[in-house]
Amino acid sequence: MFFNLKATFPKLVNNKIQIIPISFILKDDVLLSFQEKKNDLFEHIRERIRTKTGNVRKKKEDYLLYLMLEAIMENFFLTLDDIEDEVEKIIVEAKTARNPNILEKIQFNSENLSDLKRALVPLRDVLFSIKNTSVSEEYSFLDESNQIYFSRLHHKALEIIDQIDYDLNQLDNGSSFFFSMQSHRMNQIMKLLTIVSVIFMPLTFIVGIYGMNFENMPELKSENGYFITLGCMFLLTLIMVIYFKFKKWF
Repeated sequence: MFFNLKATFPKLVNNKIQIIPISFILKDDVLLSFQEKKNDLFEHIRERIRTKTGNVRKKKEDYLLYLMLEAIMENFFLTLDDIEDEVEKIIVEAKTARNPNILEKIQFNSENLSDLKRALVPLRDVLFSIKNTSVSEEYSFLDESNQIYFSRLHHKALEIIDQIDYDLNQLDNGSSFFFSMQSHRMNQIMKLLTIVSVIFMPLTFIVGIYGMNFENMPELKSENGYFITLGCMFLLTLIMVIYFKFKKWF
């Protein structure tokens, strides 16, 4: 049995996930693994073999394969935890941020989650194939009693994929919330500017009339005309403000 899949480094490097291609060959009493990048994913398994801890020396090579796939799965959990820490910060920041740089963070982490999901899919498919492989002469090296371990790993893989989909949805919601808040702020600004413009429209009309300077305008000869006009303008402004406040327009 030959298959290849992808693993990840336990921690993010420069906030970016690192993918490690790994291939396996499983045959009677033989398990070979090939890594294209140096990373000690299986040191704890080698330590268990050296110290004869657990069942690794008692069971067949398919159980060793299970332990190695479990180690790969654990790295997926650790990587997802790191990304989710960033996602939580971004969601909180998106609710208050006014700087569009938050969109770059959302996009960057969405790409990380998508890469993680693409890396996990081959492992999910391999586990599905192994747990459903009937013990036949062709695959006599697979112990039926060990298939439940692969079934559990397959269930974990599905859980991680569901969690990744949830996190991607959260980032989409964060992006939508950011745009909604920006739109709301813009509407508030436009409403304020509109109210100010409406208040000054009648005042501008009054100033325009008395700025024509016709000789026969009786108000121009009034001794207190200037102060009366200012008083009327102030009173008109006050009435409009009270009316807008009553209508809860601001």
